[in-house]
Amino acid sequence: MLPDPSNGLVVRRNIKGAPLQLDTRVLITTRVDDDTADQRFSERVGVVTGYVYDCPAEQYPHRPLVLVSVEGLGEELFFPEELRVLANRRRAGVPVSVTSA
Repeated sequence: MLPDPSNGLVVRRNIKGAPLQLDTRVLITTRVDDDTADQRFSERVGVVTGYVYDCPAEQYPHRPLVLVSVEGLGEELFFPEELRVLANRRRAGVPVSVTSA
């Protein structure tokens, strides 16, 4: 059964075939020239917390909008190509520390 985003539903379970799994730690790589993106999230580390399929017939299961939680900022939606998977995964609710190189 396909999720129905028309009712505002955010799918918060792993979907077979989705580009990222829940609890995957990611780096948000939105472009600075993208005026639709909230730049507070750019170059921040977050965790995948859900998926939104606003056009299920075209997106399900491979191309959802990916809901990412960033500590101190909240949750925001991103296209899969705006996210880079980091080596370490973590469970939701555990703080992530980011160190400068």
